[in-house]
Amino acid sequence: MRARLPLFCSLVAVSVIGVAAPASAAGTTYNWTAGGGGNQETATAANWDLGVPGSDENLVFGAGTHAHNNLATDLLVRGLSFTASGFLLDGNRIALGTGGASATVDASTNLDMNLSVDQTWSAAAGATFTHHGTINVLTGVLTVSGAGTIDFANRIDGNGGAGQVVKTGTGTLILSGGGGAINTAGAGDRGLDVQAGETRVTGMLAGTDFVINGGTLTGGNLSDPLLGVVRALTLNTGSISPGVVTGEISTIHTWEPFTANAGGILAFDVDGTTSDRLDVYKDVTLNAPTLHLNVVTAPVVGTVLTLAATQIGTVTGTVTSRTGEALTSGSEFIDSGHRWLLSIGQGSMWVEYLGAAPVPPGPSLAETGVTTGWLLPVGGGILVLGIILLILFRKRSAKFEG
Repeated sequence: MRARLPLFCSLVAVSVIGVAAPASAAGTTYNWTAGGGGNQETATAANWDLGVPGSDENLVFGAGTHAHNNLATDLLVRGLSFTASGFLLDGNRIALGTGGASATVDASTNLDMNLSVDQTWSAAAGATFTHHGTINVLTGVLTVSGAGTIDFANRIDGNGGAGQVVKTGTGTLILSGGGGAINTAGAGDRGLDVQAGETRVTGMLAGTDFVINGGTLTGGNLSDPLLGVVRALTLNTGSISPGVVTGEISTIHTWEPFTANAGGILAFDVDGTTSDRLDVYKDVTLNAPTLHLNVVTAPVVGTVLTLAATQIGTVTGTVTSRTGEALTSGSEFIDSGHRWLLSIGQGSMWVEYLGAAPVPPGPSLAETGVTTGWLLPVGGGILVLGIILLILFRKRSAKFEG
């Protein structure tokens, strides 16, 4: 009997484990089939290949065009994937987990989300993923990646916590909504950390600091000071280039100081009497960033263009020309084939147009390697040869006459 007891206990343990095992482990992938006969609700079992999803599952939407989330509010969803073009997911708020969100085609969501763990959102090249609901980045790091476009069309908030937002990848992040207080208490750079690709601000994010550590910050609004707004703005590497497309004139607004460091590029388009601009509420500090002036239409000589201005602070520091020349207030320089005079101080940084840069002269004969030193000896030799031939001819003629 003693020998059989361990075997009996093992059989009992296996039986208990088998009974206690769930039907599906957390993290199972549920595929939306849209098989509910016109019912587009997520709590309808016929709309899924495995029945109604539970907590912490991966949801893939690869059929149909719409799903309305009527599962429990704040249900934990491990990840969202969209492979059906033009798909819309709306409904109850969810807590999005470590799987984040991805789209290989154009897709959109219109439901609020709470984020409390590290996760990545991505859109494939050529795809646009638009989120119309609010996003609360409570803790963890939200990484926006991929080669496509992701548009946060509503508020993205940090609620004064440690949640971070980092932009990586070659694609574009559009911030056309609002929001603020991102990563005010966490590690790393405060606010939204732009590391690669394009981040386009066309909404009102006056409560969010932005740090540019690579990639390009674009956007702004030329006429409305309440759009294209960030809080404090710091440029370390990468570039700031107001406007949505090259050549479009725009203004990026900040409600706190702006600092541009060496290694960063300030790129301003110039079109006749107007140019891109930074409208800063407090101080502007220029620690030798590189200045690029991209001329769409050349101004009239004497035109003054304000590139950066402060409302209640000061503008101090220096910049660097595109060719690496240190520029201080009063410096003349050449950029894009045009001459400019730089002024920094009295609450602004501006340039005066001095006209087109002189065209360098063409290469001289010496520069091409062609010389004239050979002309004199060769000419002299030809002359001597001619004289000798003439003498010989006359002697020969005299001989025949004699």
